[in-house]
Amino acid sequence: LHRLPFFSDITSLGVSSTAEARRHSSAASRSYYYRLKLFPSKKSGKGIKLKLDRLAVAALFDRNNSILSCVFDVILAVSVAGLAGSLLTRSIFNGLSLILFAIVVAGTHPDAASPIHGFNWIVAYSRPVFFCLLGLIVLLIDVAWWDHGLAETVIAWEWNPYRLGSVASASVIEAIRDLMATLVLLLPIAFTLGLLPQVNTMLLHVMEQVEMHVFGGTACFSLISACIQLTKSLLAFALLSLLAHFAHRDHPHSTQNVIFSAFAAVAVSVSFFLSRYY
Repeated sequence: LHRLPFFSDITSLGVSSTAEARRHSSAASRSYYYRLKLFPSKKSGKGIKLKLDRLAVAALFDRNNSILSCVFDVILAVSVAGLAGSLLTRSIFNGLSLILFAIVVAGTHPDAASPIHGFNWIVAYSRPVFFCLLGLIVLLIDVAWWDHGLAETVIAWEWNPYRLGSVASASVIEAIRDLMATLVLLLPIAFTLGLLPQVNTMLLHVMEQVEMHVFGGTACFSLISACIQLTKSLLAFALLSLLAHFAHRDHPHSTQNVIFSAFAAVAVSVSFFLSRYY
């Protein structure tokens, strides 16, 4: 049968496919060894071999990129612990909500929805940063600038807009505080479903909105450009405010002075610069 052309083609095809499958299986089962020194400062010593691939090593050790990132990690961990302790001492959470709050604090780790094809180190900061942000808002609302006892004795607001003018302000503040505390408890669900952005994306959008609606700037395409644009706008505002203050201090009841003319000239120049070189 091998002498016939049809069967010889089938045989060669089977042999080539088998060889190709063996080649792929050998490439897939290839081992990667990484040498790990127990004391990196010493030049001598062979260390130990780790049979892992590159992504497995990165996921296992999760090493910091720099000393600054390590310090920031420690500060963020201390902030999470401090805010959690402060919220517990304020007695905002009771009963089942206290157990859920403990789960939320324990879950401030890298996002469960992070990509599996590589490690995104910014994702690790999303949960603790949002927890610190919402926890700080709850603490600022719950400070002693309103009567907590009055909120417990008067009729609750219950988010009724028609009763907003008839209820006490303490009841409204307590309702807002309870809403923010509920949002803190819902953080794991929001992160699992991907409802909240990453930290850099949130900062980019916030700085972009401030630049556009406060200083009249344009949109930004990265976090660095947003920082540069916001810094330029703040410096321009500080310079013009300083010149305007000097002009008002020199002649408070008249605009016919040299400093005010310099202020008008600098305002036109700075406005042209900001509009052309953004």
